[in-house]
Amino acid sequence: MSSHQEQSKLTLVLYPDLFTVHRLPRSTVVPADVLQSPWYTISKTTDELSVILPAAYTHGPPLTDATKVEPGWRCLKIEAVLDLSLVGILTTVADPLRDAGVPIFVVSTYDTDYVLIKEAHVEEARRVIVEQAGHQVIDGPSVFVI
Repeated sequence: MSSHQEQSKLTLVLYPDLFTVHRLPRSTVVPADVLQSPWYTISKTTDELSVILPAAYTHGPPLTDATKVEPGWRCLKIEAVLDLSLVGILTTVADPLRDAGVPIFVVSTYDTDYVLIKEAHVEEARRVIVEQAGHQVIDGPSVFVI
């Protein structure tokens, strides 16, 4: 989106589930059971392996190799398929949250972006996204029933 285009109002879906972010050594082999979760993301770089799972996911063994575990995240999904050529969509959400002092963790997929917010900041984030950013936040279903 260029600066000459009018900012579009986004709809963000807030999942009720809690999520946990796991940092693992790069050499860790992700257990196949993780792939059975209804929602997960796995990122591997030259430095680390990160796995995000719903906190309630108990299908498989815990990720015991985790060097850091950050529980207590909620997830906002930008409810739109975002063309990869668009510019500035995420900043219309991230910048107001930054200005309000709300920490975020972002996951991008081919189609859209997910903004994770600590549970303690959810109501403030909702207020900021609606009142300051001009977007809409709606409550969504559990990732276990999608």
